[in-house]
Amino acid sequence: MDQILNRKEFNRAVRALTLAYEALSVSWLDAFFSWCVENDLMKSFPERFWSCLSEVASNFQSVTEMKTSIDVAMDAIERYMLPLMEDFRQYGCNASPMFKFWDMFCNAIEIMLQNI
Repeated sequence: MDQILNRKEFNRAVRALTLAYEALSVSWLDAFFSWCVENDLMKSFPERFWSCLSEVASNFQSVTEMKTSIDVAMDAIERYMLPLMEDFRQYGCNASPMFKFWDMFCNAIEIMLQNI
């Protein structure tokens, strides 16, 4: 009979998967920006995009200013960055089975984290 994870083991497994996800996300973003530089795509990010991200970091002292700056930054990310990220994801999955594996792993971890 299979044994169900007890609470301690479950929490430990979730923590380990979360750490793996965070490490892979950092590597993924690094590879994404390297790909953007190699393909001369950095110019597709307007100056306002970078200033929005900078405003989020500088507005952490005020909750209302932080919420507003996050909303503006999320709009900019959705408009400029997400389409390029999807292009990069398609490129990576087509170029490397290992990239596709880790992309699928990260997607599974995202689903798990959203549901617990």
